[in-house]
Amino acid sequence: MIRLQAIRKKVLSRKFAVCCLFIIPCAAFYVIFRYWPFLQSLFYSFFHYDYMNPPGDWAGFDNYINTFRSSVFWTSLWTTVKLFLLSLAFGFLVPILQALFLAEIKRGKATFRYMYLIPAGIPSIATLAVWKYIWNPQGGLANVISSALGFGTHDWLFEPNTALFALRFSCILGGGLGMMIYFVAINNIDSEIYSAAKIDGANGWQQMFLITIPNILGTIGIQFLLTLTSSLLTFDDVYILTGGAESSQTVVMGIYRKAFSELNMGQGMAMSVVIMLITLSVSIVQIKLQYRDNKG
Repeated sequence: MIRLQAIRKKVLSRKFAVCCLFIIPCAAFYVIFRYWPFLQSLFYSFFHYDYMNPPGDWAGFDNYINTFRSSVFWTSLWTTVKLFLLSLAFGFLVPILQALFLAEIKRGKATFRYMYLIPAGIPSIATLAVWKYIWNPQGGLANVISSALGFGTHDWLFEPNTALFALRFSCILGGGLGMMIYFVAINNIDSEIYSAAKIDGANGWQQMFLITIPNILGTIGIQFLLTLTSSLLTFDDVYILTGGAESSQTVVMGIYRKAFSELNMGQGMAMSVVIMLITLSVSIVQIKLQYRDNKG
């Protein structure tokens, strides 16, 4: 018996060692390319950064004070929040509805699943290039439709009243990995629950609202958090479609300009630390609320 326990411990230790061999390289890369840049940003945020003689002169909290006093920072933060709200309005519910639709249909499920998922494999640069052509003020599809409806033409990506709308309208298409995540979550619900509901006389709508949606609330909460954090870090689509025009300048675009256009790396890093703290705070609140709901 003692010998058997020793053999088991030896096997488990070998499995643990093998697992470590796979995990350590990934963990090392994560530390090098995630945590180390953050620590550098935190360090540089306390200096008047000098590109010729880094890190430059000690600034203390001057960069943070200048950040909070900057009207550009607060304007870009409000623009970022509005982009997040538009993402929710146009695109947050769409993947959920698509997943519910896929879960209910009996024929062609695989076909629709691949149709929704294939666009996720297209490079985002290519997709953004197509949308840039659609919003083109000179003969773009959006202006063709707008003119046909009698609303005239617009410079969609640069007019203050339409820029943010144009940046987030594509969310209405849904699909992609978000839809598949909801679809998998729905398929993981125990089928016996639906069988019991049918015996009790619940129709399809009642099963959806009383069984399906409550059982995927955890997944919805995680996706909401990912949508929020990705909105706070929005950069690539704004940069490609508008070049960071004033009407659509996000916080990350402001950090980029402060650090690389104005060559004020110290304040740019201070802004990035502030955004990191905001993102972390919102994430912690969301996780705690979700944990409390699950516990309740």
